[in-house]
Amino acid sequence: MTDPGSLQASSFVSASPGAPAPLIQPRNSPPNSRNGQGEAGITEIIEAHGGPFYSFGAIPGLQPTRDSASDTLTETVHHVNALLSSSDRRIKQALHAWLLTYKSATTRQNYLRGLAAFLSWLHDTTIGSDLFGLTAHDLAAYRDHLVHIRATHRLAVIRSFYQFSLRHSLVPFNPAAGLAVPPALPKAKSPPLSPAERQQIQSGCARLASRWPRHAAAIALLNDNDLTITLLAGLDTSQVLDVATPDGDLRAVIVIPHSDEHDEVIPISASTRAVLQCLLATRRPTDPLIRQSDGGLITYEWIKAALIDMARAGGLPRDRVKQLRPSMLRPAPSAPKPNHPRPRAAPISKTLWKQVAAVLPQPQSRRTQGGRIDDRVVLAGILYLMAGDRPWHEVPTSAIGCSWATCRQRILAWTDADVWPRIHHLLRDELRMTGRLPPGSATTDGQPPGI
Repeated sequence: MTDPGSLQASSFVSASPGAPAPLIQPRNSPPNSRNGQGEAGITEIIEAHGGPFYSFGAIPGLQPTRDSASDTLTETVHHVNALLSSSDRRIKQALHAWLLTYKSATTRQNYLRGLAAFLSWLHDTTIGSDLFGLTAHDLAAYRDHLVHIRATHRLAVIRSFYQFSLRHSLVPFNPAAGLAVPPALPKAKSPPLSPAERQQIQSGCARLASRWPRHAAAIALLNDNDLTITLLAGLDTSQVLDVATPDGDLRAVIVIPHSDEHDEVIPISASTRAVLQCLLATRRPTDPLIRQSDGGLITYEWIKAALIDMARAGGLPRDRVKQLRPSMLRPAPSAPKPNHPRPRAAPISKTLWKQVAAVLPQPQSRRTQGGRIDDRVVLAGILYLMAGDRPWHEVPTSAIGCSWATCRQRILAWTDADVWPRIHHLLRDELRMTGRLPPGSATTDGQPPGI
């Protein structure tokens, strides 16, 4: 039995110009391919848009304008015209008609740039410039050549052109039918900024402070403190203050108010204060600290451009400047803290603390002062020790929350103040109500066992 696949291929190849059309058409090929109807349809598309066109630059949407991108578009048009100068007229007309099927001028320009990249690659290889003679293997080689970040757009350009060519019977099959986007390679992370590189960036800010005060101030503040771009954009001039230190010197700070009425004070180094001085000299107290030239809020792209300028002025190597991102200005995350076990002593409840606080010689706040451990923390440790059946000196500090010696000293102090019997009574009642009172009478006399 004959293989259907081999029958299709043999029928297409063996057909002579004078022979009748085969009963089985090639795969992906429309009936009556290369019979002239496709070229007639292309001519109608071109004439409907005012063609024929002698150049890609004459196509509507591809004509140079006076905008900032006109030079790039003109170069692309000249480049494509030069690469297709020796190509078949049918290929040029097909490309003209293919671009005209898109109504948007922006889409035509983007697809023309993708076409220019593809033609440049063909020109640098030995494949040739006959677009209608390319195979799926040729297009797979182009896919492997592409930079992965641009592969999706450029492969879409190729697929669109060959779908158009197949629809108008210019090719017997679509060589880009199975063209898939290559998997993206993992991006290598740029190393964080070293202290020497940060100093170079700060030096660049100092050099450009008088010329570009807004840019230099923004980078100096981000490089000096752990600030975000959003927080920096919301600062005004009145939040930069000079405060007196205990030594009598002046220290520049940034004051950030919070909703809980507690202001956050961020100190500024002397070098950053010197950079800010050029900016503050032109600002009123109520003016925003840093804005773009048009008065808008600073953005990520604005900060990135300013960072590149400051890094170049500071003398960073060109390859390193290309790696810079605004996120690199933030300090590196600190090393994870060692995973110490949390104390197993449960905190003292509010009810029990109110009863104990009323017995203590004087009101004690929960905040420690002068290195003294809070009474509430010590009471939690004592309660934990009383609930156990081990000698106190054998219980590790990590389980108590403080050392057993601290608990013993606090008991002796309260004993001298004649308040420990009452506190011990309250702690013992707590153990009884919670069912944690150990057997025996170790805690009935109020003295720490094992001492």
